[in-house]
Amino acid sequence: LEAMAWALPALAPEEVEHWREGALVPEAPALVIAAGTGLGLAVRHAGGVTATEAGHAAFAPHDEEEQALLAHLRARQGAVSQEDLLSGEGLPRLAAALAALRGLPPPPGSAAALAEAAARGEALPRAAIALFWRALGGFCGDAALMHGARGGVHLAGGALARLLPFCDRAAFLARFDAKPRMAGYLARIPVRRIAHPEPGLLGLAALAATSSSAR
Repeated sequence: LEAMAWALPALAPEEVEHWREGALVPEAPALVIAAGTGLGLAVRHAGGVTATEAGHAAFAPHDEEEQALLAHLRARQGAVSQEDLLSGEGLPRLAAALAALRGLPPPPGSAAALAEAAARGEALPRAAIALFWRALGGFCGDAALMHGARGGVHLAGGALARLLPFCDRAAFLARFDAKPRMAGYLARIPVRRIAHPEPGLLGLAALAATSSSAR
């Protein structure tokens, strides 16, 4: 994640998908949030880059269904983190809990299998992935508030890329902004997806070039 954040200034225009233009403040903090095997967050700021462990923050339910999901998982494992649900390893856990709550058979057991089942039109995998995207939007909005991310929120990660065909961007952004007193602030924050195939390598190259020029 730290390397991905170093890549932000080096990304070409065609390597970024603009989900919302917003009102970019160039000197303000910018976030990279990546859902891969886990869930990570790094902050690009005037002093460089700070990697965090934000994925291990507690999962915050938004509605009754998510409250029931959290209660179901808490009864089985104790504390439930954002990463426990919003990651490649977390999506199967989310889908299995949703199936249990709805009295349905267990769904396929991996994020890739769930994506394949959703592509075939299976209802439970599609519902689980839709919930994943909404909850991820909420996490991203929370993170943007915590870090004052007026330099933009940038999405990345292999799990996220696999689930892109099932992303309702309007629902994602609605959840991102769903903090009533701060909705106007959040609505001005640019939201983007990093489309570069190897942003970590790009960031390492950018960091090496910066380090060389500083000598």
